[in-house]
Amino acid sequence: MIPSSSLLHVLAQQETTLAPGQVHIDLLRLIFDWELSSRQLARFRGAICQEAGASADVFHNHDPKTGKNLYRYPFIQYRLHQGKAMLLGFAHGADALDEFLQRWDGALEWDGDVKRPEILLGKRELLFGQPSEKMKPYILQDWLALNQENFRWWKETSSLTRRVSRLEEILTAQFLMLAKAMKWNIHWDLQMQITDIKRERTMSYRNVPRIGFDISFEANVDIPRFLAVGKAVSEGFGRIWPE
Repeated sequence: MIPSSSLLHVLAQQETTLAPGQVHIDLLRLIFDWELSSRQLARFRGAICQEAGASADVFHNHDPKTGKNLYRYPFIQYRLHQGKAMLLGFAHGADALDEFLQRWDGALEWDGDVKRPEILLGKRELLFGQPSEKMKPYILQDWLALNQENFRWWKETSSLTRRVSRLEEILTAQFLMLAKAMKWNIHWDLQMQITDIKRERTMSYRNVPRIGFDISFEANVDIPRFLAVGKAVSEGFGRIWPE
């Protein structure tokens, strides 16, 4: 494995004055020369977490002492990029991922064997978000929007208008939680409007069937690349893209 120091372009951290509603989010992005399927992302996450260690809770979001889930936005995420394994570290997760790379020997335990995936891309950058005077179009893919209560409500409600309205409420609430985690002050009247439900299907997460959505929506905000909302964003669900 090539040493991370030769791969990472670390931006010079300069003091930046942000206007109200603006945010800079530190991102470290790694793409490996290792083809995986979406079903293997949980195993990829587990292999990285094993190397990071139980005390590195930013990698796995479990309390090191009790093993219980820490209900917070995951600052390290495990995804695919064109079918290849990808790691994303946001904010303090970028620092934790960088420190991990400095001490990692590049080996991962995988099905009783040892893998040494090469890094194709290592890039550190600042994501920029801000309010927008006009509504901007986005795509939200593999969105696990519904908790158990909302899932029951969805099954019992046939009105498309009410369903879309509920999804808009959930999307707005989830985005505000994400913004709070990233210390992004959404001080304006945030508007998020679903323009199309492109696909609704049953998806499996940890062997539990869930409803997954692909939707188009508009919002009065410039949303940085690579952000995600909803359940299981640490394993590639709920990705937001500009349309």
